[in-house]
Amino acid sequence: MARTNHGSYSFLEFTLDPAAERLFRGPDEIKLRPKSFQVILYLLEHHGRLVTREELLQAIWGDVVVTDESITKCIAEIRKALGDESQEIIRTVTRRGFLFEAQVRLVGSSPEAAQGSSRRPGRRFPGTRALLAVSFAIPAVVVLILALRSGYLSAGGPTSKPSQSCRSKVCRQARIRNT
Repeated sequence: MARTNHGSYSFLEFTLDPAAERLFRGPDEIKLRPKSFQVILYLLEHHGRLVTREELLQAIWGDVVVTDESITKCIAEIRKALGDESQEIIRTVTRRGFLFEAQVRLVGSSPEAAQGSSRRPGRRFPGTRALLAVSFAIPAVVVLILALRSGYLSAGGPTSKPSQSCRSKVCRQARIRNT
């Protein structure tokens, strides 16, 4: 998984370093399996909003076929490592997903990244790139259709003679001028 943020996440007495793929409680490192690390990192990156099981499956395992049991094992390992049996850090929302509820701080990053992390995750505008692409594509398609209808993109270009099937007064006048 490619990461654009070069900082660490700090919550309660824990620090998670995405670049080194390490989790610490104070100075002590807490060992996690790679998938469990990816799950907690994803939850931290999306703290304060509900992350569905389907979203986690897609983000962490992608196209690999796994069962919900994989997520359950990762969450159990993370909770054990954090001492979160009471679900005060990662809350399960029954039949929906997980919510990382602890206060999260981004440390050791660029000012731009730190500024962006102060916003609540999940409040970003999903699909902004797609919306931007569509907003440029629609006018381009309209211009293309208009150009095709007016004859600018036909074999003869805009000065081609009108078809003989045109019977309106305007068409007859244009045909006379072009001959």
